[in-house]
Parts: sequence; C-alpha cells; structure tokens
Amino acid sequence: MRRSLPILAASLATLMLRLIRIREMPLFNDEAIAFRWAQVTREAWSHAFATPLRDPKPPLHTTLLALFVRLGTDPVLIGRCLSAIIGMATTYVLAMVADDIFSRAKRPIRNAAAIVACLAAASPFLAFHQRLATVDALFLLESVLVLWLALHARLLFGAAVGVALETRGVFSILLAPVAALAAYKRERSARTAVLGLLLAGVLWLPYLFAQPGAYAHGILPELRRRIFYQSQFQAIGGSLDPLVWFWTYLTPPILVAAIAGFALLAIRREWSALSLLGTWTLALLIPAALGGVRYSRYALPAAAPLLIAAAWCVAQVRWRALALALLLAWPLYDVVNGIADWRKQTLTTADRYQYVDGWPAGTATEQAAAWLAARAREAPINVVTGNEWGLPADGIWVMLDRNPRVRLFFVTRNQARIDKWGAETPVELPRDRPTFEVLKATGGDPIPLGADVFRNDDRSHDLVIVRRAPCCGSYGLEP
Repeated sequence: MRRSLPILAASLATLMLRLIRIREMPLFNDEAIAFRWAQVTREAWSHAFATPLRDPKPPLHTTLLALFVRLGTDPVLIGRCLSAIIGMATTYVLAMVADDIFSRAKRPIRNAAAIVACLAAASPFLAFHQRLATVDALFLLESVLVLWLALHARLLFGAAVGVALETRGVFSILLAPVAALAAYKRERSARTAVLGLLLAGVLWLPYLFAQPGAYAHGILPELRRRIFYQSQFQAIGGSLDPLVWFWTYLTPPILVAAIAGFALLAIRREWSALSLLGTWTLALLIPAALGGVRYSRYALPAAAPLLIAAAWCVAQVRWRALALALLLAWPLYDVVNGIADWRKQTLTTADRYQYVDGWPAGTATEQAAAWLAARAREAPINVVTGNEWGLPADGIWVMLDRNPRVRLFFVTRNQARIDKWGAETPVELPRDRPTFEVLKATGGDPIPLGADVFRNDDRSHDLVIVRRAPCCGSYGLEP
C-alpha cells in the first residue's frame, strides 16, 4: 500500500493538471466532428457503426461521447473532462506497466513506477491531448492497457487490442506485435500470443462488416478505406518529424533521459526490458516516420515507452529525488504555461496552425455561435450550415443543437436542403423567424455585403461568415 501512495498522488495530480481551465481552449476541428457523430449516434443508437463509417473511423470513441454528452449543458466540457479522467487512469496503468517490467529486471528497481507516474503527470505531450475531447487520450490508455494485460492476464490482452481496433484502426494493429511479444515473455508460449491476436481479430469484425453493402464496389478498396483512411499516412519515405515532436513535447531533458535509459538497459544487459520497450517504441514510431504522418498526435502512444525508459535512467542516479525534480522543471513549466494561456503553449508550426491559427482552430466558430445565440435570445432563429465535416458547420451544431430557440438545418452544395440526418429530402424552413447562414471562407473569397465576419486572430485568412439569408426560396453556400 505504501508503494502505491506516490502513484495514486501522481494520478490525482494528473487529473488536477488536466482539469484546470480545461475549457479555455476553443473547440478543435476533430472534436467538433466527434461530437457531431456522437449527437447523431445518440438520436439513433443503431447508427453507432454506420455513422462513423461515413468518415470512416471506428465507432468506440464517438459512442462513448454519445453516452456522456448530455450530462451537462456544454458537451465540449463534458467530453474534455472525460479525457482528463482517462488521463488519470493512464498515469496509473503506465506506472503499473513500468513496475512489472522493472521488477523482473536483473537488478529490480522499486521506485521506477512512481517516477514514471510523475513524468506522465507532468508531460506536456500527454497533458495537451488529455485536455481535448479527441480520440487520442482514449487510444493512449488502451495502448498502455494492452501491454499491462499482456504481462498479466493471458488472453485478455487480445480483448484490449480488439477494443483498440474499434478506436483507431491501423495504429491499433501496430500494438499487436508488441502485445504478442509481452504475452510470449510471460507465458513462454506462442499459443497464448496467437490466441490473443485471434480474439482481437474477432472483436474487430463488427466494424469491418458493418454496412456490408459498401463492399459492392470492391472488397479491397472498401477494406483499405476503413483501415487506412484515418492513418494520415501520406507517402512512403522518410521523415524526422517524430524526432521533432518528441524533442518539443516530451521536452529535451525527458527525451535525452529516455535515450540514456535505453543505453543503460543495454549496458546493464537488461535484454528483456530492452526488447519490450524497444519493440514498443519502434512499432509505433517507424510507421509514422516512414509513412510521412503529418500530425504529432498520431505518435502520442510512443511517448509511453519513452517515459518508462526515462524513468529507468532517473532510477540509476544516486540522488533520485533531486534528479527527478530537475528533470520535471521544463515539462512542468510548459504544462503550466499552456494552462495559463492556451495560445502561448509550446507547439510545432503544423500543430499551431491546427489548434491556434488555422481553419481547424475553433475561436472563430465559437464567436459565431455566441453571436447567433445572442440573436436567438432576441427572437427564435433558423441557422443553416454547410454539410461539410468539421468547422464551422459541425461546431455550430455542437454549440447550438440544444438551444430551444434555434432550428438547425443543412444545405448541400447543390442548394438542395436536407435535414439533420443527411437525408436527401427537401425541408421547408420556418418562415416566422429570421434565417442565418454560416459560411466557411478564406482570405481570397468575397465577403457578402452586410455579413458578420469572425476569425481566429487578426492575422488569420481563414474566416467564418454569418449572413442574414432570405426567408424562403433556394439559396446555397456560395456568396
């Protein structure tokens, strides 16, 4: 029990660091998509598999959001709090994995688990994604849980891999060889590893065979779409981006400690721990590097074995508490800085465009939604959005769907009005209330006369435009 107290304290610290000012950062594009699918799923649970296939993506995350979004008036806050709780669980499970790996070492280290828990709580990489309602926090927990179950619970690791496959397809496949290796190390039998992987495949089947009619145009193209569409693989080649990501988000001291940890494992001939942590890291990093993945969040699960390796390095130091305190100074500063002002958090150029400056950032959409809510307080209104995914359309639906004074509608690009289910049936807009259109535009697009314009910052060329629309007749999205 005494050994568990530091881990529990670090897990609670994780939760606190994630919850503070968690709603300050505006809605992100991928959050908006997930919440929109969750809204549709909640309206008809039979759509749990069918709805995400339009993207396509596995259904578990959106189904989980659908279960919780109605617990409060702000679905974004609820979803982000759920990610924070998942982050707390991740810290605890990661510490248990480290404890299991290092307790079997030739020279067991008892406090390595507590060190890992502290590193996870203070990690800017983990903190950033555990403060968003995206799939990344959930998938990180699943990837760590897969390893823990593979080291402890025989075939149950296969169930965990299957659950991960229902969360983030192709990247979950990368966990399979790592889990199989861990299961083999525990059982010294390939039978358990093979049976676990077969169980994972069985649990993946509901996603692969949902809406079988989609395979009419070709089995292989549809399978490729379902498995690889959300991988973000751009082209086969080489990229140093993952190194930049971990240098930036793990912070230089932690990354250097992780590399030193791997070196020390080799020097001390801790081949079992080295092979497991090395396979875990490389299985998640090499595909991201060779596949030209653009966004750092897809490499997030690889942070887990790196943190464990860094903890091993710290545990070799004589003055461990002092070494840990010095090592935590940089990441803690980054985490606190991001909490104090979400615009000033440390981000790569690509991520800053996504989360702060570019069209996937949600400042302009939230401003437009607030402006429309103010108009609705004056009198009930209709709001018409485009049928594209993401911001601003999905963001408007997320922010205003439960406003009783707002009626929401889609309009397709060919000007055919459709209802919120996406059915190609004309919908007559109520004529007794004003109608506003929400448009997405860039700096080069003309701005309709009399429209209200919202942007993420003064320098942004990505605009959200709200204009008064005719009360009746045909109109489309083009200004």
